[in-house]
Order: sequence, then C-alpha cells, then structure tokens
Amino acid sequence: MNENTTQETQPEFFYKYMTADIAKIVLTERTLRWSTYKILNDPMDLQVQFGVFEGDVEKAKELFLEKSWDIFSQRQEMPRNKIGVVLKILYSLDTKMTRKEFNDNLAMVFDEACATFQHTIKKFNEEYLAACTDCKVLCFCEDPCNTVMWGNYAESHTGVVMAFGNVSGIDSPYKLAESVRYSKTMPNLYDEESLSDLMSGRTDLSSPNHTKRIMKAFALTKDAKWSFEKEWRIVLWGGGLPNAAFEDAHFDGRELQKIIFGYKMLADKRNELRKIAANLYPHVEFYEATFKDHAGVFDMEIHNN
Repeated sequence: MNENTTQETQPEFFYKYMTADIAKIVLTERTLRWSTYKILNDPMDLQVQFGVFEGDVEKAKELFLEKSWDIFSQRQEMPRNKIGVVLKILYSLDTKMTRKEFNDNLAMVFDEACATFQHTIKKFNEEYLAACTDCKVLCFCEDPCNTVMWGNYAESHTGVVMAFGNVSGIDSPYKLAESVRYSKTMPNLYDEESLSDLMSGRTDLSSPNHTKRIMKAFALTKDAKWSFEKEWRIVLWGGGLPNAAFEDAHFDGRELQKIIFGYKMLADKRNELRKIAANLYPHVEFYEATFKDHAGVFDMEIHNN
C-alpha cells in the first residue's frame, strides 16, 4: 500500500485553528467537532478510491511462486486462507510435480488473478465507500506557527489556536492521534509482498491487521497538495450519531492547555475570550502569535500574553 514517510512520534500538543466566534462556542460548550466527508473542505477526503497494486508485477510473481512452492512442498506448514489450503491439497494429489512444472502452472494462475483484480476493484471501492460513510475525524495541526493555517482557518490571523494534549489520569483520545499521509496518488491495496502473501495463502483477509491496514490508509491519506496542513487526526468509525454529517463531542477541560491569539485579533474579542477561558479553564496559558522581528524571515513565533 503506497504510503509516504510520516512522523510516528506524537507532538506534545495538538493545535486546533479556528475563528474567534467558533472559539467562543468551543469554550462555552466544551465541545469539538468530529467531521464526516460531507463537511470537510477537501472533496476527496475520506473518499479514497483504492488501486489494486503498486510495484513490480514480475517481482510480485517471483515472490508468489517462491511462497506458494514453500506451502506446496510442505516447507510452510500453516496456510492462512483457502488458496493455501488448495496448495496443500494439490501436493497430496501430485507429490512428484517438479518445480518447473509448478512454476509454469502457477504463473498462469497469477496472471489470470491479476486481470480479475482490475475488474473487481470498482465494486470493492463502491462497497467500501458505502460502509465508511459514518467515518468521522477530529483534525489538528502539529504546528501553531503555520501562516497558511492561520490565514485559512483562523480568519486571516483574527482567530485563535487552541492547544490540546494528553493529561495524566485522563483517558484522553489524543494518544490515538496519527499523522496524515500525503500522497500524489491514492493508496493501493497491495505491494509486492502483500500481494504475493495473499495469493500464496499466507494472508488472512479477515484478520484484524489486514482490516486495520486498509482502514488507516482510507482515513489517513490525503492529496499531497494539502501537506501544508501538517495534519494529525483521530478517527472515529460511527460514533453516537452514526447518520449525522458531524458530531460535536465533549472534551475534558483539562485537555485544553493553551490558547494562542492571532496577531490581528480585535481587542474586544481577545478580552471576551480570555475572560471566558480564565473562568472555565483556570489552568490555561495564554499566548499571542506574532511574526519574527528579523529582516528577511517569513516566520512566526509565540509569546506569552
């Protein structure tokens, strides 16, 4: 499955960009919005159309023949799907088949199966999309100084960024957050190793690991054009409102740890939000985003406010 390299170590804080008006709602209602594909700003988000295979087909065939021979010749004892069982049965029927005869016969099976995959992938995608309409995501950014994010999601620097994080003693969901994988192409179901494992009987398609692998690729893959977002997200399959376009879920107040005001936020808005936050979240620290005061540098920094 084609996935580019992503950050595996979680950041200390997860940053949520928003307008001043949305910030007021978040603070007073103590909720964050989990979104389905219906309201996300990228029309292809959570609408992945899987391809079948990525890699070298001939290499995949070589691996398939090697792994299949291992099962057929009894070197691999435990097949994990029906294909592997069939190979075991074939051995019991013809124990004198040579390796060349085996390869010649199985190579045709491989080619025919690959042709079939191309015809069935459309149906797979249709059924998978139908099954994932209730997938909801809670989106964050790993960087509070992202000028594009400030411009797009915090109303041209007049909004705020809220910093959330795991808190000791609380079953916070942030430990489940994973970084988005940005790619120029949509993910494929198989690469050389995984395709050869499947077709040689070594992969159980009903296994939790196989299912999790596909679900993660579906929920965490986005067009490379969105890589500026440096997004992390928590994925919810269903939720309390399975048919809704979004779900506003409560968070523990202790998980909100910082509020960063945009450098163009109006004073009255800033004072209003600060008063609400200080009253409801007395532990929260306040900051302001500003541009670095260095000639020739397009960058931002955060100061105590």
